[in-house]
Amino acid sequence: MAAPGRKRRLPRAIIPIPNADKGYFEEWYPGRDPLNIPHPFRGIFLGPPNSGKSTLVKNILMRADPPFTRLLVVHVDPEYTQEYDDVGGELLSEIPSPDEFDGAEKTLIVMDDLELKSALLHYTTESFIELGVRAADAMPDGCSS
Repeated sequence: MAAPGRKRRLPRAIIPIPNADKGYFEEWYPGRDPLNIPHPFRGIFLGPPNSGKSTLVKNILMRADPPFTRLLVVHVDPEYTQEYDDVGGELLSEIPSPDEFDGAEKTLIVMDDLELKSALLHYTTESFIELGVRAADAMPDGCSS
């Protein structure tokens, strides 16, 4: 234990910490491809358009060993996007319920262009608020909703 007032130095490596709730999981091992991320994994890749987020996801798909058995792509416009046609997978417009997963199947869920949906929802909400304000301003005195 470190002396009072001194911080304990941690090694410059990822420290494995067991999780009793996890039954099946892969591990890092020497020489493992850095994009062959051990399953299960949760991560967020954020960046502006054309910064390589989808390319990174596709590289993770290509390097997964063992490979993913299921690919789900949640997209704001699943009927029209072609961004993931080259890797297959199931296109969805809604985030699936956790009940749909048994935990043993190696699944990759990609949520793409959700900021577009957020922007559209915000615009719609603002439009309705503006419409409501205008309607309230047009009401004769003494009327209330």
